[in-house]
Amino acid sequence: MSEPVELARGYVRALATAAGLHVSACDVAADGVDFGFRFPASVFPAIEARVVWTAEPSGEGAEWCYDGLDELCFNRLAGQDFTVPRFLFLLVLPPDQAYVSFQSDGMVLRHLGYFHPMGDEVPVSAPDRSRSRPVQISLARVLTGPALRELLRSVR
Repeated sequence: MSEPVELARGYVRALATAAGLHVSACDVAADGVDFGFRFPASVFPAIEARVVWTAEPSGEGAEWCYDGLDELCFNRLAGQDFTVPRFLFLLVLPPDQAYVSFQSDGMVLRHLGYFHPMGDEVPVSAPDRSRSRPVQISLARVLTGPALRELLRSVR
């Protein structure tokens, strides 16, 4: 089903655009990322992100566990061996597919997104596409316009 994937990507693109960032689409099959982000009229700093979604997050406490990446996909994102830092953006969509609500003053996209710095992850040795590699995502890392701008500012 491509609808949730496209909704998640659209959500992230809208959020970044509203934050005043330049968004460039990437070839996820080749690069492992969906988007690159930077400030307008600059090349550096920049970040890249893979956008994923779930309707039923697993985990408890202050973290959710996302297990939708196979080890090959995980390795395209994990570690410090990239010129541009990579992140995993997880959008939690409502299970009832009520993605959007309309009010008299505008439209509301549902639900929240979260980010995880993949540079903190260790790539899998001898990765296998048949095995998934879970990623623990902190609920404190809410994906917002100001958070995206801060991620860019933190790049060295």
